[in-house]
Amino acid sequence: MTFKYCEHFDLSEASQIAIANGIAGLMSSICSCSYFVPLDVICQRLMVQGLPGMATYRGPFDVINKVVRTEGIRGLYRGFGITMLTQSPASALWWSAYGGAQHAIWRTCCCPSNSRNNCWCLLVDYHHSSRYHQDSASGYGQLW
Repeated sequence: MTFKYCEHFDLSEASQIAIANGIAGLMSSICSCSYFVPLDVICQRLMVQGLPGMATYRGPFDVINKVVRTEGIRGLYRGFGITMLTQSPASALWWSAYGGAQHAIWRTCCCPSNSRNNCWCLLVDYHHSSRYHQDSASGYGQLW
């Protein structure tokens, strides 16, 4: 979906792919923080429960109960902002680089004619060819 919006900009296809993957990585990181941060809070509370002055819990659900009762739902999201600020740009950068590298590799190694479907056509043509069925019948290329 993000690539569809990037098509309107006057950029190379590689840049469009990198930007689209970066935006998708950023958004997915924000979404994943919404459940990773509470899990992190629960784990941290369970890890420090034996220390002096720390509450004692009977398990993860007890942590949720006590945190929500004493600190509200915001207590489960303690550190959400800083987690988003550190994880989201890293995820955007990683996915952007991955998308750009993947595009460069497929274009230079597999599809030199700049046709997006050439690689897949080769695989599909082989799959439907008589050679594929001969190889399959003889057991050639099977993993076991």
